[in-house]
Amino acid sequence: MAAKQDQDIAEKLQAWAVQEMLFTPQGIHANSPIPKVEHYKEICKGPQKDIWKFIIENVHSAQKGAKTKSYKVKYKSDDKLDERRQNLLDKRAQLTGEVTAALKDISHLENDLGRLEQEMLDTDKDCQVKTASVSNTRRRCALLKTYSAQCDLMAREFEEYASQMTKKMTVITKRAKKSTENEEFYSRKKSSTDDDQGGVNAGLESKCSRDVRKTCEYVGKFLLGALQGEFGTDKNVLFKYENSGELTDLSSSPSLLQSVHQLLEENRMSQVRRFIETEKYLNSAWRNNQLLEELNTKIDGHLKKLFRNSRDLNLARSLVDLEVELAAKRAELQCLSQEANLLRENIADALREKEILFVKYQKIQDFKEIANKKQELIQVIVRQNMNARSRLESQREEIFRYIKKSSESHHMEARLLKEDLHGFVNKEVDKFASLDLPQLLFCDSSDRALKVAVTDMSIHQTGALTAREAMNQVLHRLDFKAFQAPELLVWSCIELKRKIQKLQKLSAPLKIHDQDGESIKQIAGLCERVKDQDKALLERTLPVLQQRLHKTGAALTDCSMVSERIQEWQVGTTSPAYRALGQSGPEHPPTVAHQVDRPVY
Repeated sequence: MAAKQDQDIAEKLQAWAVQEMLFTPQGIHANSPIPKVEHYKEICKGPQKDIWKFIIENVHSAQKGAKTKSYKVKYKSDDKLDERRQNLLDKRAQLTGEVTAALKDISHLENDLGRLEQEMLDTDKDCQVKTASVSNTRRRCALLKTYSAQCDLMAREFEEYASQMTKKMTVITKRAKKSTENEEFYSRKKSSTDDDQGGVNAGLESKCSRDVRKTCEYVGKFLLGALQGEFGTDKNVLFKYENSGELTDLSSSPSLLQSVHQLLEENRMSQVRRFIETEKYLNSAWRNNQLLEELNTKIDGHLKKLFRNSRDLNLARSLVDLEVELAAKRAELQCLSQEANLLRENIADALREKEILFVKYQKIQDFKEIANKKQELIQVIVRQNMNARSRLESQREEIFRYIKKSSESHHMEARLLKEDLHGFVNKEVDKFASLDLPQLLFCDSSDRALKVAVTDMSIHQTGALTAREAMNQVLHRLDFKAFQAPELLVWSCIELKRKIQKLQKLSAPLKIHDQDGESIKQIAGLCERVKDQDKALLERTLPVLQQRLHKTGAALTDCSMVSERIQEWQVGTTSPAYRALGQSGPEHPPTVAHQVDRPVY
C-alpha cells in the first residue's frame, strides 16, 4: 500500500513539473533526458512525501494564476492562507493531543496487562509452592501415622514380651527354689507296652517322665487316628493315605469357574459405576458451560451499557476474558492438583496391596514347603511304625533275657556298683541345680526348628554368660553401665537422641552462615562481572554516540540554513517587484528557473 502511494505521488510530481511548471533541463544538463518516475521516487521518500504532496496541490505557475478568474481579487492578501494554515495547525495540535492520549492509554493498558501477567505468574508460583508444601505435609503425615502405628505395635510387642518374660521368670524362679525333696511324683498305671507276666504293674514316676509319656501317647493316638481316617469330617485339613506312603489333599476349594464368574461380575459392576459417574460429570460440565455462557452474555450487556466507545468496550471485553481465563486456569490447576494427589494415593495403595499380596504369596509358598516337609515326616513315621509293636516286644524280650543273664553272672559286681552309686543321683541333682538355668530354657514353640533360647530374648547384661557380643558393643557405645537396670536403656536412648537434636540445632546456624558467605562471594563476583561488562559496553557505544551527535549537529546546521533560505524566499514573493513581474502577461513565457523561483499559492 505504501509503495502504491509513493508511485502515485511520483507520477503526480512528474506531471506537475512537466505540465504545470514546464520543466526542461538547462545548463550543463541541457542534453540530458527528462527524469522518469523512478527518479522522482527517490525524492518522495520519508517525510518529504508530505511536502511534495502539499506543493503539488497548492503551488501553480504564474500563467495558470493569470488565467484563473478573479484569482488575484480572491487571493489579494494572505489572510485566507494564514487562516487555513492556522486551522491546519490547530487540527494538527488536536490530532497530536489525541495521539498522545492514545499512546498514554496504550502505555497504561500495557502496564495493566504486564501487572496482570506478573500476578498470574506469582499466583502460579505460589500455587506450586503451596501444592508442594501440601504434598510434603501429607507425605509427612502418612509417614508419621505409619511410624506411630509401628511404635504402638512395638510397644504392645514389648509389653507382651515383658509379660511373657515375667511369667517365665516366675515359673523358673519357683522351679529353682524347689528342692529335690519336694519334687512331685505320680503313681504309674499299667502301660500297654508292659509285659503282662514279667512287667511291673504299678510304681512311681516323676513329673517330667509323666509329661513325656503323655506326649508320646498323644502323638501315637494322633498318628493312629490319621491312619484310621478319624479326621474325615474336617473341612480345612483332609488327607487320604495311599499304599505308596503318600498323602493326598482332599480339602474342598472354590472352583475356577466360580472364581472367574465372580471376577467378571465385580468388573461389570465397577464399569457400571464408572459409567454413571462419567455421565454425572458430563451433565455437571454441560450445566456449568450453560451457566458460563449466560454469565458472559450478562457481562457483555453490562459492558455495552457502561462503555459507549467501541475501543474501550473491546479493552474491557479483553480484560474480562483474561480474568475468566485466569479463573479457569486456577480452577483447572486445583482440579489437576487434587487428581494428582488422588493418583498418588491410589499408587501408594496399589503398591501397599501389591506388597501384601506378595507377603501372602510368600506365606503360601512357605506353608506349602512346611506341608511337604510334614508329609514326608509323616510318611517316614508311618513306615517306621508299621511293625513297631512286634519289634518292641522282641526287643523287650531280648533286653529282659540279657538283663537276667547279666544279673545272674555279675551279682557281686552289681552289689558293689550299687554301693558306689549310693547317693550319686543326689550329687548330680545338686550339680544340676547349681547350673545357670536360663542357658537351658527355650521358648515354647510348635516347631522345633524355630525354637528360641530365653537368653536370646533377654537384654540383661550383668551376667557374663548371658551377655552377647553385639549387645555389649551397643551398650558400650551408649555408655550404659553394667550396674544400671535394663528399664533405663530406653530412657538413655531418648536422652541421647535429644542431645543429638540439640547439637544439630546449634550447628544449623553455622551451616546457614557458611551458605551466606558463599552467596556474598558469588554476588561480589557477579557485580565485578557486571562492572566489566558495562565498561566494555561504554567503550563500544561512546564512539558511536559521538559520531551520531556530530552527524546530528551537521544535519541541524543544514536544516537551519534551509529554513533561512525558505524565509528569504517567502519574503521575496511578497515584494512589489515580484507582483509586477507576475503581471507581465503571457507574451513572455518564463523559463523553468523563473518558475521555480516565483511560485504562486
